[in-house]
Amino acid sequence: MDVGSRADYADEGSTLTTSYEGQTPKIEMEKRGDRWFVTVYQGRQPSSGYAIRVERAIGVGTALRLRARFTVPSPGSATPTVATSPAHTISLSFGADAIYLYDQDDRQRAEFVRP
Repeated sequence: MDVGSRADYADEGSTLTTSYEGQTPKIEMEKRGDRWFVTVYQGRQPSSGYAIRVERAIGVGTALRLRARFTVPSPGSATPTVATSPAHTISLSFGADAIYLYDQDDRQRAEFVRP
């Protein structure tokens, strides 16, 4: 069960190719104009068939809890061997002091604390 209240966000799109080369999930946040853009990265992957998508945002005090679906290829499926780095960006009207990223199984995968 989520504690907090639903945070409205705009879906800014997703991609399979980014400059992030780390292999673990990551969160970035930046302000552009009057919006705060949050990008979640799945991490560098060895083939196609991977994706990440934010499904829910919950405000908890000055923090934000994101729930994302991490898609992986089915075992034994034929996927082209091409490095990918899936990411999804959302925008909000506020900047969180901390952001916590959870997967569809409610496991925490990454956190971001604003300096």
